[in-house]
Amino acid sequence: MRSVQCEAIVFGGGFSGTLLATLLARQGTDVVVLERQQHPRFAIGESSTPLANQTLRDLASTYDLPELEAISRFGIWRETYPDVTCGLKRGFAYFRHRPGQPFHSRNRENELLVAASRKDAIGDTHWLRAEVDHWFARLARQAGVQVIEGWQPRRLEQEKGIWIAEGLALEGPLCVRTRGWIFDATGPAAYVARTAGSRVTSHGFRTATRSVYTHVRDLPPWEHQLQEASVSTLEYPFRADDAAVHHLIEEGWIWQLPFVDGRVSVGWVQPWKPSNHGATVKALIDQEWLARYPTLHAWLGQAKLAKTPGAWISTGRLQRRLTHLFGNGWVALPHTYAFVDPFYSMGIAWSLFGIRRLARWWNEDASTSRSLEALALYAGQLERESRHLDHLIAMAYRAMPSPTLFHAATMVYFAAATQAERSGSASAPGFLAAEDAAFSCTVDEIGAAIDQAARNGDSSVHRETAAWIEQRLAPFNQVGLFHPREPHLYWETAAPDTSQG
Repeated sequence: MRSVQCEAIVFGGGFSGTLLATLLARQGTDVVVLERQQHPRFAIGESSTPLANQTLRDLASTYDLPELEAISRFGIWRETYPDVTCGLKRGFAYFRHRPGQPFHSRNRENELLVAASRKDAIGDTHWLRAEVDHWFARLARQAGVQVIEGWQPRRLEQEKGIWIAEGLALEGPLCVRTRGWIFDATGPAAYVARTAGSRVTSHGFRTATRSVYTHVRDLPPWEHQLQEASVSTLEYPFRADDAAVHHLIEEGWIWQLPFVDGRVSVGWVQPWKPSNHGATVKALIDQEWLARYPTLHAWLGQAKLAKTPGAWISTGRLQRRLTHLFGNGWVALPHTYAFVDPFYSMGIAWSLFGIRRLARWWNEDASTSRSLEALALYAGQLERESRHLDHLIAMAYRAMPSPTLFHAATMVYFAAATQAERSGSASAPGFLAAEDAAFSCTVDEIGAAIDQAARNGDSSVHRETAAWIEQRLAPFNQVGLFHPREPHLYWETAAPDTSQG
């Protein structure tokens, strides 16, 4: 059996694991990454945000990695890496569909668009994860990281302070040893954490959802459907399709994330119930429910499955959290520790926040007597942030049946996001203001008010609640939320342009 010695092992070769390994290598660490599959391989979780891109630029500067700067804006990405597929994301778009009716939107009642950038060149991106993760793996190798793909684990144990990982690599049996730390970037598999005795639980979440998703081709732009519905897009802050598009329906919502090569990521997020736990993919994507929405039915019916993944993929309940995320010699990254829901596209940014923290911990604390104390602080941050994200998302779901309450609920998220974008991701008080006591208290109060109003079907109560939410958010509203120059179309929320071009 071939044997490899190193100073740190990262389990999981997605962008989180390979980026962390790259940052450790830039600090002079001998790192090995163990990845079960071979790149390129399909992965979901594709929508980036201004906070994610600010963090990439911060890491680029701190660790002298200009490559990260190059993928932090749509324009420079396309110029520098035209062969790594992405999509343009100028913001968030929400379109409400009503059962039995073609899509319509009088007075913008069924539209909500919130800008994240002011022009295409500095726009955010959708990541085609198969190619982007492969790119991050190549970046890690260039930094001196040993990235071992096709790894089939057989044994992971700690003996006398030495971690021993045995398995089958593409070249044959392999044993990797380290006296240092191991990092769990395996996502829902939580391979290291589970081996170390941590459990995965869905207890305590406010949100309860599941999803089916795939990639498609030949899906016409949604903008064409808006034109057929006589919806004017002249005042839109961006093209309707250049966004993280959310189609709101009674059965949840459908996402639409277009890439520059014509592929589109499509998924349906629906309420999770114990009764649908074992539902088949066929049952979940049965056309009967979609036929209730004539415009969506006709539009999505034109799409064809892309070659990869070539089928619909179904999840169980999305919400999960580890009972503990670090121990003697091991620590988990954010996406391994917890996941809530894709509604606000927070996954990439939160992962990058965690990677920056762990890279700093490695440099400042990992080899000192306070390493576990510092990790306890990291763990506390992730726990508070995961609960904060859960609260923001659950609030939107509870408000979703009412256009008035839903608009107010989304403004809570955009207040947090725009504050963080303007203060800079490196100095933000926790992810999306999770460590801001005043904001957290306000979120609790607004969540309780939405709960109460949602149980009351009176539209006047919903309007009064929305007006009260606007008042409570006033100290955190830096961009004119609730009062755009055109109803439901927000230009002023665009992140500041810090580019030189």
